[in-house]
Amino acid sequence: MYPQTNGGVAEVCQSLNKGILELGYEVILINNFVDALLFSMKNVFSNNKHVLISNLHYGIFGVYFKHSIFIIHGFPQRKHEGYLRYNKVVLGHKFFSFLNKKTIAVSYFTKFVSENFYNIKVHTVIHNILPFDFFSTALKHKREKAPNTITFVGRVIKEKGVDRILKAVDLIRSEGEKVVVNIIGSGSFIPELKTNFPDTDNIFHGYLSSEKKYEVLSKSNSFISLHPAEPFGITVLEASTLGLHCCLSAIGGHTEFVPHEIFFPINNVHDINEIAIAISKSFMPVFHNILPDKSYLNEDKYYNKYAQQFLNVL
Repeated sequence: MYPQTNGGVAEVCQSLNKGILELGYEVILINNFVDALLFSMKNVFSNNKHVLISNLHYGIFGVYFKHSIFIIHGFPQRKHEGYLRYNKVVLGHKFFSFLNKKTIAVSYFTKFVSENFYNIKVHTVIHNILPFDFFSTALKHKREKAPNTITFVGRVIKEKGVDRILKAVDLIRSEGEKVVVNIIGSGSFIPELKTNFPDTDNIFHGYLSSEKKYEVLSKSNSFISLHPAEPFGITVLEASTLGLHCCLSAIGGHTEFVPHEIFFPINNVHDINEIAIAISKSFMPVFHNILPDKSYLNEDKYYNKYAQQFLNVL
């Protein structure tokens, strides 16, 4: 059970679906509350033969299942959430973890926050994997890195700090460097950004399909995200897998999987100078031929190995 959206949670669940099917099990995907309730009640009277895997949207239905796994995909932050929403999400995680037999987190960072701040027992960590269509769409684009090109992917809202990225890039440009910035995603902050940062090398793509997104990434030298404490980061996983140099917060779940050879940490994501230094370093020729080990990137059994981890939790 997962929300029917275009977000990272849906992508992860679709990858899990692909893996479970490859293992030979039947999968029933449920994306709305009424269907979830009816199916859960039916399960009670059918010898509890189903295993429920859910997240914050559907965790309440764990009470109807003998075998259930609740996934904690992230955690709220007081700075970016209103008082009521913050407490609603925290209580939801606590309550649903109690209702389900097992709880997993998507990173050790998320596990640490859940256990030490919210007093939630997390049984294990299962890292997210690449979207289910990655091998068929992303890898068919040849890597042709354009020099001094950096890409942001995500919702273009104030909390994401895209204005700080563009201020840092303007600082680099003031020293005579040409820098192209790709901003992929839609959001309410775009009109203001276009007004304040009119440079023609700031390219606002809006929302792109997976294939178009991967095409832009394949031609980028670097990737950037200024989330101060990312629980995991699917777009970071995609970018690092494609070999982009990643300018990211020094804190977050991404530190568990981004190879150190292509990781350019930013200790203070609000410091424009520090952001500019990280971006400049990621452009340096000395790093251009350093690529992470991709020996694990074999679609055969990639997704079912991921799914098997869930079955091992039961």
